[in-house]
Amino acid sequence: MNKYSFKNTGLGLQTIGYVKSSFSRLKDCPFQGDDSCPLASIHIDPMFSRGLEGLKTGQEIIIITFLDKASRKTLKCRPRNDPEKPLRGVFATRSPNRPNPLGLHKVKIVSQDKDILIVHPLEALDRTPVIDIKPVLDTKTNFHELNRYFSQAEVSNFIDFSRQACAKGLLNGLNGNLSIRKEEMVLITRSGSAKGLLTIDDLCVMDLKSGRIISGLEKPSSESAMHQEIYKNQPKARAVAHTHPTSILTLDAIMGGSILESVNMPEARALKKQLCKVPDHAPGSVELARSVGSRAKNRKCVIMRSHGLTCWGESLAEALGLCDELEALARIELNTLMVKS
Repeated sequence: MNKYSFKNTGLGLQTIGYVKSSFSRLKDCPFQGDDSCPLASIHIDPMFSRGLEGLKTGQEIIIITFLDKASRKTLKCRPRNDPEKPLRGVFATRSPNRPNPLGLHKVKIVSQDKDILIVHPLEALDRTPVIDIKPVLDTKTNFHELNRYFSQAEVSNFIDFSRQACAKGLLNGLNGNLSIRKEEMVLITRSGSAKGLLTIDDLCVMDLKSGRIISGLEKPSSESAMHQEIYKNQPKARAVAHTHPTSILTLDAIMGGSILESVNMPEARALKKQLCKVPDHAPGSVELARSVGSRAKNRKCVIMRSHGLTCWGESLAEALGLCDELEALARIELNTLMVKS
């Protein structure tokens, strides 16, 4: 492990570990961690491994890094390197270039194995030294600010459905997103949230018309625009579930766009009338949002090529129920195809 001594302080800082990430070049690192970041890992020196005791999967922590590739002579910069913004002192920005280049990264522990923490979202460069880890303080009270818009019962119900969807394999890890609508407000999962470990802090309240966040500390799912388009195009929609069902995605890949063709069941014939497909658009894109929103006018279930399934319903139970039933029928069709082959 490397040691860094900061001049003019008489203090020394010892690295406790390092970051292992897919960002190998500074220009590839995003300005802030978001759900576009791949999973990263923190490798702790075994001599400090006892310091990890008490950390749990799903817990939010602050990773403090030493940004050893940063310039330590910078005192003024343009925020986010935006040439349109005026110069500011570095202490008024989050620029990595500063006299003491420490990085603060709020992440969630996705999994843990001995001296390794798998975390998300982390935008640090590969091999960046880690100098400390701190838990995020729990500042929750009995009343959460989000409950001004959605009751605790509505929030608890939402979280329960998300966990059930993960247990059934409709959602896993950080993928997918859920929302419910009440009047002109939408309760939606935040960007990068682990759907099987949701808490109220993993949710946002969004204004339906503008997409502006009116409650919640984090930004909403990258697919929030798709949820908006569905609600705007389909007045009956009160819930939207974007899931990644394995069998449906497998059939979509091997059948070239057709699914449920081999299942001669009344349920399959009925659901096919509610099912449609949209082309392969980039996740989170305006094109995907508008394409799915347009098809939601007449269909409840939309398969997005290479991206998953989105269903709407008059409740989250209905939206997830449609996803679950389609996935069950897709498993039957896969089994049928394997037997025939």
